[in-house]
Amino acid sequence: NASGRYKVRLARGSYLFKVRNHVGEKDYLSRLEIRDQERLVHDIQLDFDPAAEPAKPARVSVRVVSERSGTRTPAPNALVRVADSNFVGRTDNSGDISFWASSKPQAVYAKSADGRLAGYAEISKTGGELLLKPAAMAVGRVVGESGRPVGWGAVVCKLTLPGSQNVYLTVEVEENGRF
Repeated sequence: NASGRYKVRLARGSYLFKVRNHVGEKDYLSRLEIRDQERLVHDIQLDFDPAAEPAKPARVSVRVVSERSGTRTPAPNALVRVADSNFVGRTDNSGDISFWASSKPQAVYAKSADGRLAGYAEISKTGGELLLKPAAMAVGRVVGESGRPVGWGAVVCKLTLPGSQNVYLTVEVEENGRF
């Protein structure tokens, strides 16, 4: 919850709790062994001093926009990914989104809610704007050795952006093998 507390019911067994600090630089671990009956766990004591943690970094704000007839308009509900991080999110109704800043520019990829527009920008720690343009589309069909469609799984596309930043896009394969 907002105060950092949780509640979980655990059965007999060995458990490893891992907490990553907000900067993502260090993991804190705690082991718990439940030998008798299941129990409700409210708190786990981790071996660290929160006061010794580095300060939280600033947040970066980005506005995702599209351009029609020379006028830029916000792109609500656009899907946003930050390369080399786990961040994936959607813009609000004003086309805005924020995420933790980095000391170096961050490669940010976005696509419109309908998937017809896409864009990329290097965003500094002061934030910025990402312009969506008409997107290319990759379509295909997955077939097995026999030539019959494979109607399960996913296709992962690796997009290498300027500066050797990578964004991985995953799409599900339809029953007829198409993606």
